[in-house]
Amino acid sequence: MKKSIAFLLVAFTGCSSARTIPQAQLQAQNARETEKIQKALNARTKDIRACYESEPGNVKNKVSGTIMVRFALAAADGKVLGAAMQGPGTTLDEPNVASCLLDVIITTHFQRPQTWNGEDLQVVYPIHLGPAEFLRR
Repeated sequence: MKKSIAFLLVAFTGCSSARTIPQAQLQAQNARETEKIQKALNARTKDIRACYESEPGNVKNKVSGTIMVRFALAAADGKVLGAAMQGPGTTLDEPNVASCLLDVIITTHFQRPQTWNGEDLQVVYPIHLGPAEFLRR
């Protein structure tokens, strides 16, 4: 039976076991994985920005919002196993932008995740998009 322990940005999934992992250890692990994911995506800022700007009206009309993406990282090497848009939390309804973002995620190199049980890491990540002045708030 699978059980999921969800956090702000990263969700760890694994098999249930008799061993209980202290909450503080899980939070510390989550913070390290979140930091690694943010670093990898920050390296792709230009590509993410290009996705937003690919829709001509976005910049002109100061369209802004969040696209939630869900993806899985292989425990062995950090390779993206799959990515999809996650409905809940998404406030920017731009299918072409979302498709472009998924392409960016799939081609991003992530560090190998350190999970408690060696299973693949399931991630839910918010990408905030908008004009530069929106993002500085």
